[in-house]
Amino acid sequence: MEYMTPPVIYLDNNDFDDNGNLINQSLLSQNKPIFIMLQAVFCGHCTRAKPYFQQFAHDNFGKVLCCSIQGDSKVPSVHGIGSKLGKICPNFVGFPSYVVIHNGRKIPYDGGRKTEDLQKFLNYL
Repeated sequence: MEYMTPPVIYLDNNDFDDNGNLINQSLLSQNKPIFIMLQAVFCGHCTRAKPYFQQFAHDNFGKVLCCSIQGDSKVPSVHGIGSKLGKICPNFVGFPSYVVIHNGRKIPYDGGRKTEDLQKFLNYL
């Protein structure tokens, strides 16, 4: 799976300020947890994790906003986001990485990549 499909929302450089804070009001105004997967096409671990994240997004449609940042995207609006990844996701050390934005806080997630692992974390919030 190279690209995920809706309900996964792809984010780009314009969705974040210089400090890595999400500024996309159409997402923030929904008052739902925002689960972000930082990934890249070249990353084998990401390729294996994407179907689980896609299933998680479908299973939780309407309860959580599932988003992705593709670090190696060729889309011009994504260029420059690499310098923000550590600010967007405080636990970022490589792909894939995850962070949840909920009630104005960034909550790093470093658990398992399978659908049930993501679900347990969401249920914990």
